[in-house]
Amino acid sequence: MAGLSPTPKQQIFGSDGAPLVGGKIYTYAAGTTTPVATYTDYSAGTANTNPIILDSYGQANIWLLSTVSYKFVVKTATDVLLYTVDNIAAALDVSALAAPPPIGSTTPNTGAFTTLTASGAFTLTGNGAMKLNAGTTAERPTPSNGMIRYNTSTPGVEGYINGAWTSIFSGTPVTSVASGTGLTGGPITSTGTLSIDSTVATLTGSQTLTNKTLGSGLVAGASYLTLGTSVASTSGTSISFSSIPSWVRRITILLNAVSTNGGSNLALQIGPVSGVETSGYNGGAFTPSTWVTYSTEWAITGTNSAANFHYGTIFLTLQDSASNTWVMSSTGVGVSVNVSSVANGAKAITGVLSTLRIIGSNTGSPVDTFDSGSINIVYE
Repeated sequence: MAGLSPTPKQQIFGSDGAPLVGGKIYTYAAGTTTPVATYTDYSAGTANTNPIILDSYGQANIWLLSTVSYKFVVKTATDVLLYTVDNIAAALDVSALAAPPPIGSTTPNTGAFTTLTASGAFTLTGNGAMKLNAGTTAERPTPSNGMIRYNTSTPGVEGYINGAWTSIFSGTPVTSVASGTGLTGGPITSTGTLSIDSTVATLTGSQTLTNKTLGSGLVAGASYLTLGTSVASTSGTSISFSSIPSWVRRITILLNAVSTNGGSNLALQIGPVSGVETSGYNGGAFTPSTWVTYSTEWAITGTNSAANFHYGTIFLTLQDSASNTWVMSSTGVGVSVNVSSVANGAKAITGVLSTLRIIGSNTGSPVDTFDSGSINIVYE
């Protein structure tokens, strides 16, 4: 296949049809009056004069840059305007076709585009890497579904999916999962709160739950009770349990053959981390024919004597978390005097319950000394 040869040397004719001897060609950037250079040969090493002066044959060597569009103004030797031609550009040559031609103002294999739109399939080859746009959360562009970028605040790769920015790949553990988002796999290692919106959430393997509240739907037969350490009630004037977890909602106190050396009633006091409180107790204890009530403590027994061995349970249940109000219910028996006791009451404490103690007292302060048995608690 062959092509038509371009004009090797430019020749201009006058209005009389004869070669325009001594004619002048002024060269400008297209659409302007800004002079721009042409050249005497292919190397573009030597610029023509501007205007270009035609020789005795009305000819000149005029070489154009492939990256510039020109405007030619042709005049006679005496500067009489013959004509103007705008938007003149060099045709593609062999060297231009040897490398990718410019797209816009940039060569694809070396430059950068402000905006590049490709339709159809977009394929990257080679063993390099594609670099995404990077910026902070505050620098996110006006979003559109399908966008993808690297978030330097997170840090991680994110995409705008279904109307929201969503983490795709992250350099740090996932800290939250949006409501209504399906979660497959794991693990989620961050601390904090994770709400699982599902009919069934299955935990596999051994699980340790710390400071967590288990809702409804607990597995039948499983144990959710925490047993404390049994304390011997064989000495001292009080038996205390402290550092009770803040999430506890129910406590069972277990009495096993507990006795004191005096006749004061067994009593219970509760309080926040600062210590037990000695006022504001409501309720009382009843032993057949005897009823006692104190505001400085909850009476657990309505009557007592030295070496009277008590067995039974005391139940504490949080009734109102806003006011830290607890209700108490107790049943027990003193085998030495063959009497049973029941007790009930309520009290609001000044903070989250953290400590409790059993004492032998009718005044709010320990009086008798413990000399037998053991006490323990179970909480949930």
